[in-house]
Amino acid sequence: MLNYLLLVEDNPLNQQVAIELLQQENYIVELAENGQIAIDKIKQGQKYDLILMDLQMPIMNGFDAVKIIQLLPEYNQCPILAMTANVLEITKTACLTAGMRDIVEKPFDINLLFAKIKKWINLQKETNNNLLPPHLKEKAITNTEQMIDPEIGLMMVVNNKALYLTILDDFIKNYETSSAILQKAWLQEDNKQVFETIHSMITASGVIGATQLSEFSKRLQTKILSKNQINKTEQTIYLQLIKQVMQSIPQVKMELNDDY
Repeated sequence: MLNYLLLVEDNPLNQQVAIELLQQENYIVELAENGQIAIDKIKQGQKYDLILMDLQMPIMNGFDAVKIIQLLPEYNQCPILAMTANVLEITKTACLTAGMRDIVEKPFDINLLFAKIKKWINLQKETNNNLLPPHLKEKAITNTEQMIDPEIGLMMVVNNKALYLTILDDFIKNYETSSAILQKAWLQEDNKQVFETIHSMITASGVIGATQLSEFSKRLQTKILSKNQINKTEQTIYLQLIKQVMQSIPQVKMELNDDY
């Protein structure tokens, strides 16, 4: 399961170190250089599993940003971890009082950083799962790594199983070469081809119920439209997602023939 982090940090060196460390662990990281930019990204509809928040920044500091973020309905429970070189007790108390869940000390202890991120993401997912109705809760537990949800796909075609099976076959036929096309386009810096392939994938994967691939495609499209580079880690993860969806289709078809 992909996890999306928002890194709110103004220092270029800290930005570089944090992003490289997090991407090595396959986290999808977006950067905001201050609290105001972080809020702007969130209000644009970006979804994050956890926010790493520097405290002292120009334009808007971490404390002020957290106050505003916690007023946003979809983010009042999002884990926010403070990043600071000042680990005095008074600072810790101020962070926790402001609503931040934990503190990450600078310079980073890599193992501790990863442990805290994993801890708070998992705790939040458990909390969210406990709020689900029983039948949805069971589905969330058993299908956490499901690449294709046939219930979503069938809903898209008004429960027409024959049509859905045809669409699955068409997806393989139309997109089995998409990974190779993307790899070549990235190598040749063919941004037009990259955009067209990713844009097409948003709807196609959404229709078959490959929600994770569709949502990641939307994020990459947003980066392209914002004139931001898709980094090597994101490229690798995206190609792996496409591969996993392709590999899942035969199993989904078999289950459909057995269950419906």
